[in-house]
Amino acid sequence: MNRLLEIVKNPIVCFAALLVFVGLYQAVNSAKLDSVIRSDGRGYYAYLPAVFIYNDATFQASMEAEKRSSPLLMDQLYVYQDEQGNFYNKYFPGIAVMQLPFFGMACLASWLLGYPVDGYNTVFYFFFFVGALFYAIAGMFFFSRVLKMLFPSHAQLVKWIVPLIYLASTLLFYSFDTPSFSHLYSFFLFGLFSLTVLNLKKEQSLLKFIFLGLITGLIVLVRPTNGLVLFAIPILLADTQSFRNFLRHLVAQKARYFIAGFIGLSSVVFIQLLCWKWQSGDWVKWSYNGEGFNFFQTPFFSGFFSFRIGLFLHAPILLLSIAGIVSIAKKNTFQFAAYGLYFLVNSWVILSWWCWDYESNFGPRPFTEHLFFLLIPLIYFVMNFPRWIVVSAFGLITLNGVIRYMEVQSGFMKDQRFTAANFLPSLKFWDQSNHSRWNFTRSAVPHGNLIQGELLLDEKGILKITTHDLYPLGVEKPLAKPRTNERMYYRVKLDKRQNEEKFENVFLVIDAYTEYQKKRYYRAIDLFNDRLEGQENWAHLEFEGQVYDNFQEYDFVKIYIWNPGAKTFLIKDVEMIFETYRK
Repeated sequence: MNRLLEIVKNPIVCFAALLVFVGLYQAVNSAKLDSVIRSDGRGYYAYLPAVFIYNDATFQASMEAEKRSSPLLMDQLYVYQDEQGNFYNKYFPGIAVMQLPFFGMACLASWLLGYPVDGYNTVFYFFFFVGALFYAIAGMFFFSRVLKMLFPSHAQLVKWIVPLIYLASTLLFYSFDTPSFSHLYSFFLFGLFSLTVLNLKKEQSLLKFIFLGLITGLIVLVRPTNGLVLFAIPILLADTQSFRNFLRHLVAQKARYFIAGFIGLSSVVFIQLLCWKWQSGDWVKWSYNGEGFNFFQTPFFSGFFSFRIGLFLHAPILLLSIAGIVSIAKKNTFQFAAYGLYFLVNSWVILSWWCWDYESNFGPRPFTEHLFFLLIPLIYFVMNFPRWIVVSAFGLITLNGVIRYMEVQSGFMKDQRFTAANFLPSLKFWDQSNHSRWNFTRSAVPHGNLIQGELLLDEKGILKITTHDLYPLGVEKPLAKPRTNERMYYRVKLDKRQNEEKFENVFLVIDAYTEYQKKRYYRAIDLFNDRLEGQENWAHLEFEGQVYDNFQEYDFVKIYIWNPGAKTFLIKDVEMIFETYRK
């Protein structure tokens, strides 16, 4: 009974129970269940039905089942076609491996309940969410366990600080609002990795090194660049002597431990080789054709400090972590250097990816799992700063995190990029005029070189759009063939004046389609950056983004303004530009 009371009194246990209750309640009662697997997550998950239900290396059967389940779902963005005509999934299968037990339960439950065992009915979405919830909660407990092992005299502090970290950071958002993305799974695996390293610090064994290799392999299989987690080993070992002992044992006895770890890692990574062979006939294939890294053009400043995506603006809790590690710099230079190296190496790789903003709302999202290590110095901040500073800082940052999360959950915020004009005002959740107010859709320029840029429309005069103008302005362009891994990119610029108090139901449409319109890519973007803009002066608007052409199949693209809301407004200086990039 005493043990039960201790568990109930544990803030982490109570917080986890609350998350499970809220998560399952939403899953059962929300119409959003069908969107649990979305965006990149569709590619991660697709391996499961493709392998275990359809035995279809082309993924065509999976895509058809997905469309039957969600007819309004936008075209998939995960299956590509190479020059030999082979179809392949560009994503790695690590999440599918981790979701496999829950997929098996979904198959059994669908069969028992009389649902089609197709991989995409509501039962499969529910069990996927249960799996994601499991890894999110387990990751939180692993994080707590690691902190207690590193700071055994501050175990009570850890119980309170972990829930606050989840609320203050982006962990809550990516664990429960976007459960099909890789970040919560990586956070969980980082916990297993850390516990294994800390156990090896106490006692080395062949089995432990094999397990460390297996976990590292699964980390790579979920997200390849996260193999850089190896740079966290000095952080966990904490001092020079422990790190030397670890390396000494790693190469001891004719490097048996090193070989054991490498075998464990290779056995998991071999799953990826099998997937490539199954899909394309090649053992090794760069599945991210047309994408890559720009290591010598890394936008560090924008990645760290811009309103659009700046890490320290959107995850300000990291500032407290930095204050913590700086406070012990003179006491433990090894640990200070270890944190600095880990942060700089991972930042360089994350921000060098061509899509450096990752189309994220709150900071570059790949940093989410790295919070496992980057937030450890928070304990030093709490230990070395006055209590009133600690309480005030955590209070403000946690409040910011909760507001941001609730704004997303309530639909208050649209899919957007922040600017200096809307970053602080968007925190005013009580101001109803801010509801879905901003629509900044900035995108990263595609990877490679600009091989063609064309000004499709250049309208300098003032054009009055009336209630009768359904399609007031647009242009059509035939697309050159053949194409191989080209990336197509549009830019639209215009100035707008309006009398509407709240501008809505007018769109910029990007429409790519085949000759007989059997297949198309269609996107309608609200024609505003700020619903309240242009009431007193001309407002300048810019829109940009990719036209996704996975199979290089579209024949035409149209860019036009669509006015189904029958609004009256003015536009001028309209430019519609179409660009093609290739590496």
